[in-house]
Amino acid sequence: MRNEVHKTYMAELEIEVLRDKNKELKKEINQLKDLLDKHLNIKTIRMDKEQQKEYAVNIAEKVCNYYQIKYGQMMSKYRGEEVTLARQMTMYLTKEKTALNGEEIAKLFNRDRTTVLHSISKIKGQLSNKFDDTIKNDIFNLNVLI
Repeated sequence: MRNEVHKTYMAELEIEVLRDKNKELKKEINQLKDLLDKHLNIKTIRMDKEQQKEYAVNIAEKVCNYYQIKYGQMMSKYRGEEVTLARQMTMYLTKEKTALNGEEIAKLFNRDRTTVLHSISKIKGQLSNKFDDTIKNDIFNLNVLI
């Protein structure tokens, strides 16, 4: 009986040690993510507003190529599913990768500021979907292209 209590106690200690190591690993992973984000955005930190706008157009062109639509379609008022997704993705990536605000992004893509906010919110909502990784994969692939 005493031996079983000792084994249970040792097992509980091991579990506690593993929990602590897990917390440390999560902390290190988050630090690495932060470093990666800073590294990915280092380009735009050195850009002035005009260069960031040019970069945003470059993002838009890459997104159009990725979704196999024409740049003119994305800039139009057309609301087809692929075009809308490409437009939303462009606005989301532009916001993530530049220091441009919603108003500036809206002017760049001939949209209203609230449309930009809605687009960003829509993509963020799809990113949190645990059952569909499509948007996550698209963002990963686009980050490689950009």
